[in-house]
Amino acid sequence: MKYINYIFIALMLFTTMGCEKDTVSYIDPAGEFAANFTFPEGEITAPAKVVLTNRSKYSDKYEWKFQNAKQILKDGAIIEATTSDKLVPDTLFYELPGTYSVTLTAWEGSKSEVVTKEVTIKKMTPKIIVPENIGVYLNVTFSAEAFIYPGQGLTYQWNFGEAGTSTEATPTVKFVTEGEHTVTLTVNDGQETLTTETKIFVLGELTPSLYFTDMITKKLYRYAFKQLSEPTLEAYEVNLGTHPLAMQVYNSRVYIANAGNNLTFSSASADGRLFSVDLKGNDDVTLGKGVGNYAQDPFNFTIDSISKMLFYTTRNNNVRAISLNSRDIDLPATQRLGIVAANAGVSSVFGWVDGGIQIVNNQLWYSKQANGWGLYKFNISSNAFDSRISALDNSSIRNFIVDEVNSKIYFVLNNAAGTRSVGLYKCNFDGSSITLVDDLSGYAQEGSGSEIATVTSMALDKSSDGYLYYAYRSSSDINNTGKITGNGMNSGIKKYKLNGTESPSFLIKGFVSYGIALDYVKR
Repeated sequence: MKYINYIFIALMLFTTMGCEKDTVSYIDPAGEFAANFTFPEGEITAPAKVVLTNRSKYSDKYEWKFQNAKQILKDGAIIEATTSDKLVPDTLFYELPGTYSVTLTAWEGSKSEVVTKEVTIKKMTPKIIVPENIGVYLNVTFSAEAFIYPGQGLTYQWNFGEAGTSTEATPTVKFVTEGEHTVTLTVNDGQETLTTETKIFVLGELTPSLYFTDMITKKLYRYAFKQLSEPTLEAYEVNLGTHPLAMQVYNSRVYIANAGNNLTFSSASADGRLFSVDLKGNDDVTLGKGVGNYAQDPFNFTIDSISKMLFYTTRNNNVRAISLNSRDIDLPATQRLGIVAANAGVSSVFGWVDGGIQIVNNQLWYSKQANGWGLYKFNISSNAFDSRISALDNSSIRNFIVDEVNSKIYFVLNNAAGTRSVGLYKCNFDGSSITLVDDLSGYAQEGSGSEIATVTSMALDKSSDGYLYYAYRSSSDINNTGKITGNGMNSGIKKYKLNGTESPSFLIKGFVSYGIALDYVKR
């Protein structure tokens, strides 16, 4: 008999453990029988979907009654049903705001209990839908979410501040000032008027920039080109040195070559350096400093993005190189590559003076401006001489820049001792069709002979319809020893349209500049 009782108890336990209840919508019975249910927590706004939770105890039968509610079936269909006998009724749907009652009757055998509760369905506050990436002078479209009574429409009253007002449902507006703005929306739904507002941030125009030095203020400047609004000019405190001849923007930093106090033959000690700052002129980092004679100081340079090396010229020591990761080292005493007499087809290269330097299609191009003048090409990987542009032989090329988009070379002659007069020229890649762009009349004659500084730095807009930019230092603002003698009113940054449809003109005046560089990244 006891054996039979043990089996009965085991079967009961197995049966109990095998049952599963809805642990989300149903509370396990504990204590005395009671009918109860709850609504979702938080504010409920129309049109609303409401899921009830049955919290009844010790109950085995249910009847639900819903005031003015519909039900959403599992397949998504909405039906007119105001009662249910399920443990948990289907999702309720309320179209309109208001206060509604729900009644639950629960039974335990013959015992029953009734509970009635009310749920308040509120009208949603209108919500402004803000478009992404709002920028100055851009057309942007706003919209809104708001409750609409069946058979009625909405009226809108928008206030965008400087961008104006509108009564459209989805207005398109344009902001002209960057920064924070307030947008206000008033909606009338036929029953009442509701108002909401939101803060938005309007971005400034994304634009490339021109960096340039100024020897009057000793500052680095950033000129932000803008198509939609007026350009802006910012000044940064930077230790430029006396002759910041060349600049380049690379990886969000501005690299600068300061040649020091001396540009022409001298017995002075080296005092130049290669350094970089961030785009705001901060975090000054010296890569390397000149040692020995002044002729070891850096004059012009270019950066190879593949090897992360900076190639630079000195007065007459050919091309040298330094890693962009270098920090405060002595600049190298040996050359990376250079011209020998055979490259130029002459008997001697003694006393040659270096000019500009640029990387073009994995070649390193650099120029000479005395004794064997010309433009030479080297393989940057092997350091081997490749060729020279013979049409430019006997041209004292102080500096040059290559326009790869339009297949042009722009070069500056600082000495009329060659085959052409002083000036800024352009030609084809093979040196043909040489054309004078700017005779550089009135340009400061700092230096002497083949070492006159003239245009030491140029920057090129890479678009087919862009501009060449170069620094113009007037002889009325700086004398032949490099001393500032004027206020810069006749000096500045000049521009020349690449398609040749415009004559050279000033982009901006009032600055005595050496190095300039374009930041092509729109910021």
